[in-house]
Amino acid sequence: MNYINKYWATFGGIFATGILITAFSFDKEIQHIETLIWFHLAILLLHQFEEYSFPGKFKEFYNANIFNKNPITKFPLNDRGVLIVNIVLAWTMYIVASIVGTKMIYLTFGLIGITILNGIMHTVMFVKLKKYNPGLITGAFAFIPFGFYLFKRLEAYVTINNILSGLLVFVVGTILIPTSIYLTSKKHTRHEL
Repeated sequence: MNYINKYWATFGGIFATGILITAFSFDKEIQHIETLIWFHLAILLLHQFEEYSFPGKFKEFYNANIFNKNPITKFPLNDRGVLIVNIVLAWTMYIVASIVGTKMIYLTFGLIGITILNGIMHTVMFVKLKKYNPGLITGAFAFIPFGFYLFKRLEAYVTINNILSGLLVFVVGTILIPTSIYLTSKKHTRHEL
């Protein structure tokens, strides 16, 4: 388990590089919607690389600066919470969205909302705390602009069903993040902080 905890984000960064190289090889102008959805996954993986690999230390940042500051963050982040939020939830949903592409575009709509919200949260933390937080660079300069760009490119897929289903994905995904931290912190807090 220590190996996974230590290297999962590095593996994700390598996977992101592979996605980007493959995408540029097959779609040099990056015009196809499916390619952009795969880019969305690559940006997530690069964001996680920044948070947990280089420079890393988001868990430590969270526990020192965010933990217990409001009712939503009243539980510390531990290795199990990191893995559940980032691999079980995020990787699963972003990979599924990339594979199914436009067939289940509402997944991408919901994930775009989570992506933009994540970027905004990293930016607000920077402004409020007046210091760098792991994930800030990719959050502010990749998640936010790319999220809005991808949403704009998906205009042809905007239907009431896709928007409502995407909103459901966004709300459930947003709720699952602090819920996962809560559920994992109850059993394993003491020995992992």
